[in-house]
Amino acid sequence: MNTFTQTFKTVEEKINPQITKLGFKLADIHTSETQNTMAVFASANYIEISKYFFPKCQKRFISLNIAPLRLNLSLDFGWGEKSYTIYELYELEGNFKFPERRYNLYEAMYDEYQLQAEFERLLEVFIGCSNRFLSNDKTLEHDLEEQRSRKSIISENEIIFKKAEKAFKNQLWGEVVSLLSDKKKYLNNLNQKRLQFAKKKIQKK
Repeated sequence: MNTFTQTFKTVEEKINPQITKLGFKLADIHTSETQNTMAVFASANYIEISKYFFPKCQKRFISLNIAPLRLNLSLDFGWGEKSYTIYELYELEGNFKFPERRYNLYEAMYDEYQLQAEFERLLEVFIGCSNRFLSNDKTLEHDLEEQRSRKSIISENEIIFKKAEKAFKNQLWGEVVSLLSDKKKYLNNLNQKRLQFAKKKIQKK
C-alpha cells in the first residue's frame, strides 16, 4: 500500500500537465506524515512561467493543499505573499454550481484515483472562474480584498447582534444601546426596534 506522501506525489505528476497548460510550473512540494498525530499534510506549489522578470512579491502562484485528517482540501492562488482560496474566487467570479466532494479524504489520501479526482474537481472550478487571474488583471486582487472586508464586517456584526439580543432579553438597556448605536446602517427592523425600545427605557429611569 502506498504511503500518503507517495500517493500525493503520484497524483501531482498526473495533474502537473494541466497546470502547466495554464502557464505555471512546479516550484516545490512539501509533505508531512507524522505517525499518530494530526500533522499529516502536503502541498504542491506552482509559479508562473514568464519570459519577463517580476519581483517575488508580484509573481502569480497556484498551490494545491491537503490536510486529510483535518478534512481540508484546497486550491489557493495569488500574487507573492497575497493568497486567496478557490472558494473566495468562486464566490466572486463563479456563475455555475460548485461541484460537491465525491470522496472521503480519509480514504482518498491513500487512493490515487480518488485524490486525483478531488484535486481535479477544484482545478475545474479554478479554470471556470480564473480568467481575470490568468490574464493578470490586478483589479481582481482589489475585488477579492473588498469581498473579504465585507464578509469580515458581516461576521463582526453578527457577533454584536447576538450580544445585543442577549442583553435585550436580560433587560440590560444600556448595553443594548452601546452595542447597536454604532451599527445603525446595518440594523434590520428588529434591531432598530430593540435600539429604540432600549433608549426609551433608559430615558424613563
